[in-house]
Amino acid sequence: MSETGGSAAQEMSEPLGPQSTDEAASKPTFNLWFLVLVVGIVLAIVAASLPRRDSSWLRAASVDPQPFALSTSDLPTGFVVEQNGSYSSNEKAAGGDGFLLSQFDSFGRLNGYEISFVRARPHPNPLPEGEGTSVSREGEGIAARGDELDSPSLLKVHGSVAVYATVEGARSLVELLTSSTPEDMAVVPVPRLGDEAYATSSEFAAPESPEVYRFVTARKGTVVTSVVTTSLQGSGFRESIDLAHKAVAKIP
Repeated sequence: MSETGGSAAQEMSEPLGPQSTDEAASKPTFNLWFLVLVVGIVLAIVAASLPRRDSSWLRAASVDPQPFALSTSDLPTGFVVEQNGSYSSNEKAAGGDGFLLSQFDSFGRLNGYEISFVRARPHPNPLPEGEGTSVSREGEGIAARGDELDSPSLLKVHGSVAVYATVEGARSLVELLTSSTPEDMAVVPVPRLGDEAYATSSEFAAPESPEVYRFVTARKGTVVTSVVTTSLQGSGFRESIDLAHKAVAKIP
């Protein structure tokens, strides 16, 4: 065997020596970059699975609900602010109701605003029972004496407005209201208000407290506005409908 061949065989038979310092140092770096790559892929998958907030969501999130709320100029003469207007978060609007809070969150309720008014000098005498009220086929109450006395039967008004991220979310809120009408409230047909509307009335006023409560909610796009009125027993529904019309007209 030649000297060259013997040297080559000897090299092949000897165990491999330790790796170089540079080669060993490159392994941790490789593992680190591999880990970064894996984490990046996982984060991309998670982000893709989250609900997308498109431009319409961003526009809704920037909407201020205050300009859509009722003001004293919308109410009959003699009304003043009873409770200053304030923004209402989902927690505040839910009023401690956990189910309602979860619905607000799932519907995409972003923000709200509410304000209350009261007549400075309430009318001392209620309308005689059955007088001053007639109901049209559309369900709109018409007070026979309301125009002459500047809506004397209306005592209190509470207005609220809320902005939702999507039309679907706002519509879901109206659907929730229509499907959960309290037993002591009667659903009342209303003329067209915005994109859709829902109204109820309580007709259980006691003699010692001759008041009737009416609730009108209307949706226009992603905005839901509600008007709650307290009136003297025997009054019509027109006052509440008129206020709801004014509230809807404020929504662009």
